[in-house]
This record gives sequence, structure tokens and C-alpha cells, in this order.
Amino acid sequence: MTRGSSAGQGSIYRLTSPTNIPLPITLENFTGKTVDPYNELRWVTAYEANADKYIVEYSTDGINFLAAGEVAVTNNASGSNYTFRHNNAGTTKLFYRLQMRDRDGTFRYSSVITLGGNNIVSVRVYPTLLNNNKLEITSNINLDQLKVFGVQGKQFSAVNLGGRQGYFSVQLPNLSTGIYFVKIEGKDYSNTERVVVQ
Repeated sequence: MTRGSSAGQGSIYRLTSPTNIPLPITLENFTGKTVDPYNELRWVTAYEANADKYIVEYSTDGINFLAAGEVAVTNNASGSNYTFRHNNAGTTKLFYRLQMRDRDGTFRYSSVITLGGNNIVSVRVYPTLLNNNKLEITSNINLDQLKVFGVQGKQFSAVNLGGRQGYFSVQLPNLSTGIYFVKIEGKDYSNTERVVVQ
């Protein structure tokens, strides 16, 4: 905020905001797996600065969330890896999300992931309009491979996902402007999404 002067009484203030300042936390992925008797949650960041803490939240219905615990932030500019174990006490299905809290008291949430239970398969790929060749994926099943094809059927990329689950991002190679098809495969699962590269 900068202060200017006025011809009359009082002051005129002009609000200015800096540009190109990254968010305190850049979340790369948030995943989890069940290891009886607890659920193990993992997340990876690409950047951290002036962040306060992570609060792991859980829910039995996907609507009302409670805090499972807190994890201190390393505030590593190169990012960090985190692990949190939640004793699920025999609960068959739980929803999890991360509350990423900054030192100024503001916060935001990660995507919600689901562990345990007989879940309906849910795999979401976004955005469908790409301008940075980066796909975001949210899945409640293990995914093994991602392939990118052109409209003529030519394969441009193949990425080994290694059974990843939860929220994560996939960086694609530089693709020319046009329409592409992204095929994602897992055990007993295969689906193709149409994306447009600007």
C-alpha cells in the first residue's frame, strides 16, 4: 500500500499488490494408503515459504471434517516430503484433506482423497484446456499408466504412474496446439479423456 497526498483534508491511499509472488505452498501431490491399523498419508511440495503448518483433516461422510493432527512445515524453498499416520480404529472408509495454513492466518485446502471401503471408482483429470502442459489428477484407485495420443492415433507420451492414488500432477512434454486424448489405466480400469492444448 502506498500513500498519496490530496488537496483537501485527509489522505488518499492507493492499494498496490506485488506480482509474480508464489503462494506460500505449492502442493505437488497428496496420496494415501491403508496399512492396518492405520492410514498412511503422504504429500510432496515443490515450494514452501512463510507457511505455518499442515492440519490433516478426516471425515466419515465427506462433508463434516475433523482434525486428525498437525504437521510442522519445513519452509524449504525446494519443497519437502511429509508423512502422517492416522489410526483409523477399524473405520472402513475415510475422507482426507490437507489444510495448508500460512503464518498470516489464511489457509486453503487440498483435494479430498478417500481411503478404505468399497468405493465407487472416481478418477478426475483436469483441466481439459491446457496452457502449461500440466495435468491434475484425483483418483481413489491406484493408477498405473498415462498415455497421450493425437487425433491420428500417434502416441506422444507415456508416463508410468506406479500405482499412484489421491491427488497428483503430471507434467506432459511440450505439445503443439491442438486436440489430444489422454488415456489412463489401472487394474481393471481404463478411460480416455479429451484435452485441448492452447
